[in-house]
Amino acid sequence: MKNMTPMILGLLMLTSLFAGIDFTELEETVVIEEAGARAGADPSVLAITSPKETVCDNTGCRNELKVGEATNFAAYIQNLGDAPVDELSYTVTVYLTDSSGTVGMIAKDTTGNDLQWVNLDAICDDGSVCDFDSTATPHPFPPTGTPPTYLGGGKYTLQLGGQDIVWTPTQGTYIVDITVDSPTDADIANNGQQVAVTVTDWYDIKVEMEWDDGTTSVTGSGASAFTLSVTADGSSNFAPRDVQIRLGLTGTVASATGGANNDDITLNSGITMLTAGTEQTVVTFQNESDLNDTTSDLRHILDYQTPWTYTGLVTPDGTQNTSKFDLTASLVDYVLYGQFADCVESFTVEENLTTWAHFCEVSQTGDDRPATDSAEISGAVENYHDIRISRMGVYQGYNSDGTGQASNFIEDSTGADLNVGFSRVYAELQHRGSDVQIGYDWNVSYTISLGTTVMSTGIVNDCMQGIDMPYQYQPLGGPGMEIATVCVEVSLAPGEYTFEFDLIMENKAYSVDATGAYDMRLSNNDRTMVSNVVNNLPLI
Repeated sequence: MKNMTPMILGLLMLTSLFAGIDFTELEETVVIEEAGARAGADPSVLAITSPKETVCDNTGCRNELKVGEATNFAAYIQNLGDAPVDELSYTVTVYLTDSSGTVGMIAKDTTGNDLQWVNLDAICDDGSVCDFDSTATPHPFPPTGTPPTYLGGGKYTLQLGGQDIVWTPTQGTYIVDITVDSPTDADIANNGQQVAVTVTDWYDIKVEMEWDDGTTSVTGSGASAFTLSVTADGSSNFAPRDVQIRLGLTGTVASATGGANNDDITLNSGITMLTAGTEQTVVTFQNESDLNDTTSDLRHILDYQTPWTYTGLVTPDGTQNTSKFDLTASLVDYVLYGQFADCVESFTVEENLTTWAHFCEVSQTGDDRPATDSAEISGAVENYHDIRISRMGVYQGYNSDGTGQASNFIEDSTGADLNVGFSRVYAELQHRGSDVQIGYDWNVSYTISLGTTVMSTGIVNDCMQGIDMPYQYQPLGGPGMEIATVCVEVSLAPGEYTFEFDLIMENKAYSVDATGAYDMRLSNNDRTMVSNVVNNLPLI
């Protein structure tokens, strides 16, 4: 008890001391600068827009680069300071990396040179030397809040020696690093950005067909010869087997034949299945554990970059005043040989799991470039009038008010997601008539829907802003052009959108150089694109 008394007195003294202290004096005052320019010039790389970062999930990867396809570098570079940037340089570096995303050594090109570009003359006081002259009025890179605070006015394509920097990638995974530097930089912590990029091989079975006069449309009652060619192409050796091509003939003809002598097969029955390639005896299976355990069989091999050709002859029905026909070739499927997931064999012996990765054949139905998987030619006894929608997609990447240039284009055949924000739904139209000197008047009606709700409808016949070559209406063909473009501006919100275009051939009273002929093929006049619009987080 005697020992407890001093302890109790001590606690009472501490309590009295703490009661007299203002704890707010002990709190550290933290000032967070959420806005406002820094003192001095402060060039900053906000985001890299080209190449886009490769993003992968359990459904696959997006924004992959293809081997051999030239790529530029573009970024948003902003002055966050309260003084202009009078001197600026920037560096673009491509580093090697792995699945962990660790930055490795600088990658090299095919000649052994480092993939690094240093532009020491981005901004200086001599416009004859540097890309931007700091003595110009207005200043090319003024303080924040004074337009343009972005270098180049917005998304800027990086250059060296007055030319765009170009990277022709090889297969691999890389880190792209863009860094700016200035002797008057107030904050070097925001001088760089990095994106991870994956470069993959690409494979393509290219289907091409034309009449032997080099056109895709013929007229007249005489017989016309055609040639179909199928080629296996890609960034590395690609030799598919048993490539199946569907050759379809529609319309009215007197006769249609094909084969080595143009008369081996009768085509006017409607559908003809062809197997492209040269017949060879090849290995169709090999056991990984026993290389002598193999099977072989006959297969048609389409050799890499060696076209396989098929010829035919079509004679129109001369008894008809107007006789039109179409010949269409398209890829159906093909077979690849290698170590694929379908070839894996697993078995358990005495609770020990053994897995063999055999070599085998696996059927495929598509390739990396579906746009080249089909071809079409047409013919008519008299003039065959036709216009079509040949291409459709959405341009994105503009400024929030719709100004500037697009950073990417999503075609309807890719199935890729779209981003929210200002966009232009775009379509290309093509003259497909037998006589290109005949000009057709036309209009395009459009409908844009979010889910089941129609957001916008109307008529459009030009595309004056937001693309590299603005287009103003004129007849298709004749004194005009064989290609026309239209676009519709739209601000996209998250959700599933349906974009519909319908091309109409008609006669405009004010046009004296075109006709409102009867469109003989309406099936190629409408096109629909369905895309999910997602709200991706910004790269800052």
